[in-house]
Amino acid sequence: MLRDYQILAFNKLIENDKSFIFWPRAKGKTYLIHSFIDYFVKNNNDQEIIIFVNDGRRTPDIMKKIRIFLDNAGSVQSGKKLINNNNITIISILSNCYSEALRSKNPSLIIFDEFAINNLNNLCELSNYINNFNCKTIFTASYINTIAIKTLDRKNDFYINIKRISDDDLYNYYRFKNYDYDSLIKNILSYKSDKLLDFDDTIYQRRKKLQALNKISNGI
Repeated sequence: MLRDYQILAFNKLIENDKSFIFWPRAKGKTYLIHSFIDYFVKNNNDQEIIIFVNDGRRTPDIMKKIRIFLDNAGSVQSGKKLINNNNITIISILSNCYSEALRSKNPSLIIFDEFAINNLNNLCELSNYINNFNCKTIFTASYINTIAIKTLDRKNDFYINIKRISDDDLYNYYRFKNYDYDSLIKNILSYKSDKLLDFDDTIYQRRKKLQALNKISNGI
């Protein structure tokens, strides 16, 4: 069952065609994405889904977990075939360029699991594909990838959901404990509307936050 903050993100994934989910480890990105895939195949017919992963060695395990989830959710028709004649393919971005995979499959849903930039040229090609073709795109990562945001969100049409790294997330805390979230929101994501930016579980009221930061900086 989805938690409240996952439900918020889930509904925004339905509402928006392009999304970034930046959540630390163990916050439920995988369950959120599996739930969305289940929703997608139950509400669409004859569609191709591509999931890009950074490490090809993880591909069999990822596919197995997705199949188990979808089977339990009643989204597998028979054998490995998904209901409504939908199909899933998992591809390692280290061994395949985006353009080749996208041209051959013509997907209507693209998911990047734990997204990392391996080649800026490929990222630009990906941006062109997303903007020129009607495909839903979701990026997930355990850290905030500002280069990806600047490259892909040039039209300001991506929904972005961010969860702050907490003290109990020891794996990421010691790597990113000094990360300046206020500066990120104020300087890098200041162009985003409240509708397209959620920060730490709730809809981020950026204008109120900026007012508070300005008062502090002005010594009020």
